[in-house]
Amino acid sequence: MSQKKASPGSVIDSNNVLLGTTVSKISAGYDHSIALTADGRVVTWGGDDKGQLGDEPTTPQNPVIVDDTQNNLKGFDVVGAATGNTHSVILGSNEHVYA
Repeated sequence: MSQKKASPGSVIDSNNVLLGTTVSKISAGYDHSIALTADGRVVTWGGDDKGQLGDEPTTPQNPVIVDDTQNNLKGFDVVGAATGNTHSVILGSNEHVYA
């Protein structure tokens, strides 16, 4: 019995969120990913059934910029990101972790 092998592929970015953007860090969870851009944006995509993209749970998404309407991320830089099975966290330069 042969095993099914995955092949690398491009991220489908129909909104051109990542076009011309330098990604400085990236993390991949079970079915979602998070990227930090060189200009300080947080971009997420993939499965979102548990709100792991930083919003209310929805259907899978193409890359979107995390919208910080409550200004939780104001006043510091995002310096790290990590993903798990159904969650994402980011690390601020203020040494606080945000989920």
